Amino acid sequence: TFSSSSECALREPVVFGDFERAAARIAEGADDPRTYGDLGDWLAVRKIFEQVMESYNACPNHRPLTLVLFEMALDHLVRICRIIRNKRGHAL
Repeated sequence: TFSSSSECALREPVVFGDFERAAARIAEGADDPRTYGDLGDWLAVRKIFEQVMESYNACPNHRPLTLVLFEMALDHLVRICRIIRNKRGHAL
């Protein structure tokens, strides 16, 4: 019944993406299936992007990034990732 699953269904924020294992994929150079799923909350998404940023900053050929990942920025990053992954994706 809906009443038993309403807490999960009505949880805020609703954040979905296919980059949950992005940091491991970058660090190991391995392939992963990029399964699209629920990423949880903003803390989990921030942790993923911070790990990716650390991997980027560890490369000697890149200038270090120092980004502030607040909720609205994370919301935009999630949307941009989804748009880029779609074939012929655009934000119009």
